[in-house]
Amino acid sequence: MGSLKVSEANIQKSILDWGKVMRIPMRRMNVIGTPTKDGFRPSPNKGMADIHCELIIAGIPVSVWLEVKNKRGKLSQSQETFREGVNGYGGFYFVVRSIEDVERAFNIIYTDPRIKKYFECLEIKKWN
Repeated sequence: MGSLKVSEANIQKSILDWGKVMRIPMRRMNVIGTPTKDGFRPSPNKGMADIHCELIIAGIPVSVWLEVKNKRGKLSQSQETFREGVNGYGGFYFVVRSIEDVERAFNIIYTDPRIKKYFECLEIKKWN
């Protein structure tokens, strides 16, 4: 019996549906080229991650980018460049292959020292 091939599109849909249930605002980013009569015009968003979330944690916007890959999927050079840009400005970028990967990613965000610092500041203000 052959194994079931899980497409990146199906994984992406599952993650977006999970985000709705969890009330996490997620947007699918369109990175496909524009159809023309001669084929496709390349997308200006080449390399951009598949899903973007703008979380508000302790009143601070936190930018989260999720690149969806199947079991064997790897980042292209343009995706690597995009990841470097996100990490460079202090955002969060994760390659995810399942809802469980997304849950792990969010746990990493909430335990990140920068985010913990925001929570500590709130605790100080709460008791003063």
